[in-house]
Amino acid sequence: MRPSLEDRIEVHRAQLQSKPFPGFGHALKPYYGFDESYVALNNGSFGACPNHVLAVYKEFVDEAERYPDTFLRRMYRPLLTTARKQLAEIIHCHVDDLVLVANATSGVNAVLRGLNGTWRNGDAILVYETIYGACGKTAQYIVDSNPSFALQIVRVPLSYPLTHDEVIQKTRAAIEDAEAKGINIRIGVMDAISSIPGVVVPWERLCKLFRSHNILSLVDAAHAVGQIKVDMIAADPDFFISNCHKWLSAHRGVALLYVAKRNQHLTHAIPTSHDYLSPNLPPPKGPPLLPTDAPSNFVATWEWTGTIDMSNYLNIPAALEFRRWMGGEAAIMAYNSNLAQKAGEIVSQKLGAGSVVMEVEAASEAERLTASMVNVSIPVDVAATDADERRVELAMLGARLQTRLTTENETFVMFYVHADRIWIRLSAQVWLEPSDFEWVADKIQALVLEHQLQTKATI
Repeated sequence: MRPSLEDRIEVHRAQLQSKPFPGFGHALKPYYGFDESYVALNNGSFGACPNHVLAVYKEFVDEAERYPDTFLRRMYRPLLTTARKQLAEIIHCHVDDLVLVANATSGVNAVLRGLNGTWRNGDAILVYETIYGACGKTAQYIVDSNPSFALQIVRVPLSYPLTHDEVIQKTRAAIEDAEAKGINIRIGVMDAISSIPGVVVPWERLCKLFRSHNILSLVDAAHAVGQIKVDMIAADPDFFISNCHKWLSAHRGVALLYVAKRNQHLTHAIPTSHDYLSPNLPPPKGPPLLPTDAPSNFVATWEWTGTIDMSNYLNIPAALEFRRWMGGEAAIMAYNSNLAQKAGEIVSQKLGAGSVVMEVEAASEAERLTASMVNVSIPVDVAATDADERRVELAMLGARLQTRLTTENETFVMFYVHADRIWIRLSAQVWLEPSDFEWVADKIQALVLEHQLQTKATI
């Protein structure tokens, strides 16, 4: 007789615990699925799944294929609740205020689309110029799909490096300017750690500022959980979304969606499914198609939105177990933060004059821009003097350098344009060491020197 799912997972757990943690750095690389030749410097985009987590994930997939109805109708819900409970402990919230979604973009969509039917004339959505592209498009879709209310988007300009105080000041100025014009900002979309540039944002302070102006706070914390410490009770955001496959070691894709109880009536599951309750119809009678013992309709609607592979959601306990085996959240964050700072220094020094690290003079570590991602400028320029033409030429040059680095080497580094410069974003992670950043700095320096020589030759 084949061992049960619980017994098979216990075998993987015992195998992990039988091995002593080898320490951070290259000794950890065999615990991931990377090709031997690949240098993974871009954890910020898609994350990386430890082999232990992947093994547990496959056990869930296998169980779902062995007993499809049994697994999807009966077994997975208790496993899902366990995953939610463990995540709730990590972000310090009540388990019934947290559900799981496929990714951060799905969570942002659920929140903003959930406000449809509640908009009023003169309402607006506040966003920052550094908003993640997909979330910016979502905000624009809400405006486009509600033409009768003349919704607006209020944009806060941010040109880094900026201190946290400066971000607060610019936000307050944008809010006060909107209020003076009679614009009612209904909800503000902020990052906890923005994508490009990859910098820490004072989101807790922004939540407090928004609250003082009766603005709902939507925190796109795609990069936060696993990279920085977060506390829902202390910060009290209205909505908070974070990927678990970027920095928390889960198998992609899974994200957490936290919604304060006061707002759960606004956040409907996407897609709408069996547990939706219409305010215009009497409650359904008879047994439900898919029975649930969820503590609220909010939780129930997200438990089952249709047939998908639930295994990504269910492997969160395995991811957290692997992280405890590595020493726990504080140890992981400290290693990655220190490595990111070293990486910035290494790459900037190697690239030479004109290259800087995107950082500020901070009174404390909490006010630094760098967590586990560091941004370094590339000392290259273009001939265009017109501002719009410069942005386009810089973007095209950055794309060419990024493509060459990727096609000529087994790695990937994000190149992007910000504040009239080309920057790169580097991710520090537990399998990396300073030598990896020395290696990539040499590769980028060679590309930069080649570009400079070509530029001189054409003058």
